[in-house]
Amino acid sequence: MKGKKPMGLPGLLVGLTAVFGTVTTGISHAQSGTPDPAFGVIGRVLTTFETATDQAFAVAIQPDGKIVAAGFTTSPIANGDNNFAVVRYNPDGTMDPTFGTGGGVITNFRTDVPTGDPDSPSRNSSDTARAVLIQPDGKIVVGGFSDAPNGDNNFALVRYNPDGSVDPTFGDNAIFPGTTLTDFRQLPDGTRSLDQLRALALQPDGKIVAVGFSNAPNGEGNFALVRYNPDGIIDPTFGDNAIFPGTVLTDFGNRSVDDAFAVAMQSDGQLVVAGSTSPAPDCPAAFGLVRYNNGVPNTNFGPNNRVATCLRGTSAQASALVVQPDGRIVAVGTTNGPNGDLNFGLARYNLDGTLDPTFNADSINPGLSITDFDNRALDDGTVERSADFATAAAMQADGRIVVAGTSNAPLGVGNTNFALVRYDLNGVAITDFGSNNRVLTDLANTTGDHVLNSSTDQVQAIAIQPDGLIVVAGGSDAPIAAVGGPSFNFALVRYLP
Repeated sequence: MKGKKPMGLPGLLVGLTAVFGTVTTGISHAQSGTPDPAFGVIGRVLTTFETATDQAFAVAIQPDGKIVAAGFTTSPIANGDNNFAVVRYNPDGTMDPTFGTGGGVITNFRTDVPTGDPDSPSRNSSDTARAVLIQPDGKIVVGGFSDAPNGDNNFALVRYNPDGSVDPTFGDNAIFPGTTLTDFRQLPDGTRSLDQLRALALQPDGKIVAVGFSNAPNGEGNFALVRYNPDGIIDPTFGDNAIFPGTVLTDFGNRSVDDAFAVAMQSDGQLVVAGSTSPAPDCPAAFGLVRYNNGVPNTNFGPNNRVATCLRGTSAQASALVVQPDGRIVAVGTTNGPNGDLNFGLARYNLDGTLDPTFNADSINPGLSITDFDNRALDDGTVERSADFATAAAMQADGRIVVAGTSNAPLGVGNTNFALVRYDLNGVAITDFGSNNRVLTDLANTTGDHVLNSSTDQVQAIAIQPDGLIVVAGGSDAPIAAVGGPSFNFALVRYLP
């Protein structure tokens, strides 16, 4: 490749700063759902790259208890592009200096993306990581999307060695060994498809399944899946796509807009993929689920091998999946209720894809569980309700489900917070978790109170440690004094179980 060597070999970290220390407050740390005082600053860690815009979209726990967070950064700022950003933390929230440079790695896929401008004919690719998994040998696979090499978005994966260096034995990218880029199709108008990886799953045989969105083959959105062999090469035995073996495109019908955000593996090896679909004019966005057997939709799951669920309102999106030990499937996401506000939404499905009426059975919508964080009466007689977005979910060892997302509750404060709810096995919010069955965390405020115009905090991912501690990751503009003021930063909070 002509031009600069791609970043990420062995790893570049610019101005990486984390906030740690000890703060004494009146918070009772024994309460379930309270930030863990043994992690960072009373449970919080903020990490910035060169005062850039940084956000974590994925988090995973290594067997040794170290925490890996992946997302994107605009560092180095001078280049003006997004890059994969990966940080590894010690169990106490301090950065692990044995990983990359100072605990982190920045990876840019290409420096020669054409611009069409004769005065500046090329630029760096724009790369965003959305998923991370830890292989049994300790290597770290990070997936997302990149507009390398031609300016259109493609599935993008990179594998790192345990020390943060890029593993050159992974993938088939001769220009940047250790990475792989997957473009699904050329569209009828001659442009390339828009493809975005949203989630990863690791099979017991070491094969890697990536799911997300593609507007191939005709320009509308479809569930998109690819399976890679352990060496990062596409597995042509997956699916039944004769044009591009190893890839799968699933349309829910009627040129619906379909977008996959989550994947989970059943005990029998079948894959459940969830996201959103647009099944009807009166339901422009619904939970959409498909179960695949070696990449082929399972005929015993839903009508026409697909499930579309309009929740209580007219719009819904599933962002996370949990498969319970008995095989029932819980899809987690966001729905707008009859009042137009956005709520956490859960739906549980039987093995055949039908809604399970025993889930939250005493509600007005059995099979569904809806959670609103706050509402208040206004002077004009109307009711203001919080906007609550569920983006991640994980199952505890006892089967209870912790759902994490973002909420602008409490209303009147003017910021968004990390928001969590824990549900019992049947979809009922548990009273021993947080206040009023809910947890709200303001990253900029360590006193336990909510203050006016505080930080903007957004949750993207969750992982549960073997000891039950709950790690939530996302982004925050809470200030980091060491680098001179607010930016948007990697943000992690660990909660007591």
